[in-house]
Amino acid sequence: MANLLRKAIMKKPIWSDWEHIPVVSLFEICALSLNIAPASLTRELVTTSKRDEIRIHGFVDDKTHEAFYKRCKVLYANLDIDRFFTLPSGVQNKHADSNIISIDARVSVSEFIRWAVMEVGWEIPEELKRLSKEKTKASPQPIKRSKMREQEELILKVLKDLGYDPLNLPKASGAISGAKYKVRNQLGSEHPFESMTSFDTTWERLRKDGCIKDSNFEK
Repeated sequence: MANLLRKAIMKKPIWSDWEHIPVVSLFEICALSLNIAPASLTRELVTTSKRDEIRIHGFVDDKTHEAFYKRCKVLYANLDIDRFFTLPSGVQNKHADSNIISIDARVSVSEFIRWAVMEVGWEIPEELKRLSKEKTKASPQPIKRSKMREQEELILKVLKDLGYDPLNLPKASGAISGAKYKVRNQLGSEHPFESMTSFDTTWERLRKDGCIKDSNFEK
């Protein structure tokens, strides 16, 4: 099985498949930034005496392999810097070893493009740059998205202030009020939750995006 994984050959992305997808995984964006179709790479879970590692196979040569891991490592180290990435990533526990970073961390495509080009000076495909331009043209309400982020960040902040782990929320039982009820009660109906349904909508969006999970959540 391992030999089959290593013989896989990477392919170029079909860029039309990535249109209108504003958020991808760290694994996907780093592959795309090197003009590699993420699906042409394969993951292998390797158990060692020290820990489990996820290894990626399918690169055409060692140079590309090293470039991919370097980009994953550098991007992962910058995900929690607000002036670069404002989308909640749900990332915790940073690791220097690129084999055990969270390659499934969520990354905004447009924010990645701006950061990669302007901050770290990476060369990325023109097709990837155009995804950001197309997204800008197709987004007539940038203020609305900004408010959505504000709502998401407030809920996550209040959860943590109340002592909850957003990725391990206990379910409400009996007369005990759940985390959702307590957060809603603290935030009230003032800005940015003026609408009666805005809190529930934001909560479900965070749950769908994997930023909040129940303690018995199963993948």
